[in-house]
Amino acid sequence: MVTVEAEIMPDGTVTLLEPVKIRHKSRAIVTVIENGGRAINGNVGAVLELIESTDFKNRRSYPIEEIKEHIEEARNSMAFAFLAEEEDLYTKDDLKVRFK
Repeated sequence: MVTVEAEIMPDGTVTLLEPVKIRHKSRAIVTVIENGGRAINGNVGAVLELIESTDFKNRRSYPIEEIKEHIEEARNSMAFAFLAEEEDLYTKDDLKVRFK
């Protein structure tokens, strides 16, 4: 999954504002931000402010293998030891489920 910034015109025309490389025809989900996102308060406004900031645009890009290594390291850390394979879980219906 890839996230890119785009503009959508009143006639429904969508223009991507950054390059996207895909191998084959793909589906997309478009989220329309009312008023160009300028008059939105709360979390949406904060996210828009972040993605438009110079710091965000100039952020370091990490290779996918490095990201995977960090995720695997976190999974195997003691911080997540409580998620052992035999950990008991409860569903929303309070039915007990066991990992196998």
